[in-house]
Amino acid sequence: HPTPTQHTPRQAMVGVGEKRKDPPATGWPPANGERWLCFVRHAQALHNVCNDNLWTPDNPLTEDGKKQCEDARSAWGDNVFQEADLIVVSPMTRALQTAYLIGGKKANNKKYLVTPMCSEHLSGATCDEGRPVQELLENLPWMNNWAGVDKLKDEWWKEERPE
Repeated sequence: HPTPTQHTPRQAMVGVGEKRKDPPATGWPPANGERWLCFVRHAQALHNVCNDNLWTPDNPLTEDGKKQCEDARSAWGDNVFQEADLIVVSPMTRALQTAYLIGGKKANNKKYLVTPMCSEHLSGATCDEGRPVQELLENLPWMNNWAGVDKLKDEWWKEERPE
């Protein structure tokens, strides 16, 4: 059992509805051989600001979303992305753009893993549908060397995924 000054992992977690802006005050980077994973969602995308875009597949970031990425990079992202052992990102354009921008626009970073396992499940809104791999590669050529891209099915968003 933890002593009164120790925290259990659950106590150290960010609560529901809360967002952690900075890395944990202690244990960053880990000194005990732990490995750090970074899961990337996305900054503001078109469907977040205009309901009409809920019916547009694979919305990109807005200009404000790109600015959010720049701000995040300077505030905490540079440190988090440098210290992470693996950066896991969805093949959705908005998530790929977010990872690329927060990560300092590093096309050859071997830490990135692109996988549909952390993307939205189809909700009925077209914005949760992805783009075919070839179209992603044409529009986002910098992701060409990221791990997992070569394993994506052409219509990866339609693949069955466990919950």
